[in-house]
Parts: sequence; structure tokens; C-alpha cells
Amino acid sequence: MSNLSQIGKAIRLERILNRETGKTIIVPMDHGVSLGPVPGLIDMADMVNKVAEGGADAVLGHIGQAEVAQPVIPFSSLSRS
Repeated sequence: MSNLSQIGKAIRLERILNRETGKTIIVPMDHGVSLGPVPGLIDMADMVNKVAEGGADAVLGHIGQAEVAQPVIPFSSLSRS
């Protein structure tokens, strides 16, 4: 892995790791794509807010879901990697 790739990875991890504990809570929310509509995941923006308020550091989902929830997720924080 190149040095630039390592720097990019470190920058992305810094966004989600708790600086005090070095740990993170990531909530998977991509079930609706493979399973169809899932109760509780219909309103993505609302659910992202709820899991963030509950202490999640990041959510995992498909890019299409992120674009729907974009009002609560700054687009610059979306990662396609």
C-alpha cells in the first residue's frame, strides 16, 4: 500500500474513531437494499439522526441511501471505499 493510501486511510479513520477510547460504534443500515423495505429504515434521515443521538460514530449503507439521508450527512463525509 502506498504512503498516500495510508494517509487517506488514517484521515478517514480519524473521522469515526473516538479519540479517548480508540473505539467506534458503526451501525449497519444497508439491510433495506437486499431485504426490501425494513420497518424503521424507511425514513433514513430520521433513523440516522436517532442512531447518532444514541452514540453511533458512523453508519454503514449504500451510496443511494446516503444520498436520501444527505440532509443529515454532509456529502463530503460520504466514502465510496
